[in-house]
Amino acid sequence: MATCVITIFIVEDFVSWTQQSTDWAQETLYQIINHRYRYKALVVTTNVSLSQIEGRILSRLSDDQNGGIVRIDAPDYRLGASNDVTTDAPWCTTINPQMLFSTFTPQQNEPLTKEDKKSITNAVHMAKVVAAHPKGTVVVGGETYSGKTHLGSSIAHELRTNGWQVLYVSTLEVLDCLHLWRLD
Repeated sequence: MATCVITIFIVEDFVSWTQQSTDWAQETLYQIINHRYRYKALVVTTNVSLSQIEGRILSRLSDDQNGGIVRIDAPDYRLGASNDVTTDAPWCTTINPQMLFSTFTPQQNEPLTKEDKKSITNAVHMAKVVAAHPKGTVVVGGETYSGKTHLGSSIAHELRTNGWQVLYVSTLEVLDCLHLWRLD
């Protein structure tokens, strides 16, 4: 089996079902996150409260000495977004080629409060820092359609443009793929 070094691992849609998942799934997620936490860059996007994430995983994701947590408190901005997507592997989450830092304009659909603008500014800043210097663990949280996927895709595009190896997958895809390999 061929291997490659992944500079940054972006886990899209880290969802609450992980709390009700099997012991194997919990342990597998923990092992992946623990390894990335110790040695490599990791970005996680989620629309669940951090309190819904299993304790060992949460302790790695919330360690502010190794990264940071940023929350987007803003309304849906992706209404009408294109569905054109690209991917490097058949089991990877597809990345919308239009989701770049330059196209991140959340204020287009609804007026934003000062708090909304501040949370978006913080999230974009954190994402650009990760794209420039991929290290540590960063969690981007927020409601559905608040811009988490757009920022994750923007990070992936920026890093790939600069020659970095990026793996961009959903939590469910990771577990499905690893489960199938386990059965082989």
